[in-house]
Amino acid sequence: MTDHPKKNRKRLPWYILFLSAALAGPMVNPAAAGFCEGVNALIVQARSNFSDAAAQSAGALAGAEKCVMSRSEAGANAYHCTWGFSYRDAAASAFFREVDADLRTCLAGRAESAKDRGVNHPDTYDQRRYGLDDVIVTVSLKDKSALDRTFVFLGVYAAASD
Repeated sequence: MTDHPKKNRKRLPWYILFLSAALAGPMVNPAAAGFCEGVNALIVQARSNFSDAAAQSAGALAGAEKCVMSRSEAGANAYHCTWGFSYRDAAASAFFREVDADLRTCLAGRAESAKDRGVNHPDTYDQRRYGLDDVIVTVSLKDKSALDRTFVFLGVYAAASD
């Protein structure tokens, strides 16, 4: 009779595993890695006002309903992505918190964060704003009762266009 291989393995004490995980640094959601790459690419493009052709035709961030370039009256460009949910769906709030957490991971040590002031209308609104030296990244949660939808928006634009 042969011994089962698992029975012969020595287990590491839990505190060694915990210490190893703690020393390894924050765990990054594997899905966030691609998200961070996309956001960081948009930050680079925002610094040039999305002036190159690749930026003008940038693809959507993962799972976004749509991503579009917009232009202010002053000529500043901004990149916005939208994820739509059923009106006041708890999944929208959870997704907003997930995107906010992913942004904090992506921008760790490079950006100052602030919670935006509310707006003057009855629909729910929450926004987080991350200011790098020359670029603003925002994520917002907005209920739109007239559309019977709730949206999570992500925006990236040059600070001068703020």
